[in-house]
Amino acid sequence: ITNFRRALRFGKVLANDKDEWVGGDKFVIQTGDVFDRGPDTLEILELIQKLQAEAISAGGCIVQLMGNHELLNLASDFRYAS
Repeated sequence: ITNFRRALRFGKVLANDKDEWVGGDKFVIQTGDVFDRGPDTLEILELIQKLQAEAISAGGCIVQLMGNHELLNLASDFRYAS
């Protein structure tokens, strides 16, 4: 989650001191593969969901794409699950 927050801050859409959308009308595209990347999957998904609502209210948007790890999990293929 630390690196995810760092990427959002780098893109100037996340406040430095709290998890709040500050990106105004910016669009963020999350390219998938949140799953199977460590123990923070649920926390990252919850943050994305929270920020999506805040972004829409500010005229922005977060688009979340499905990566191959999400597809593998949907297909009950857990060989890369962590």
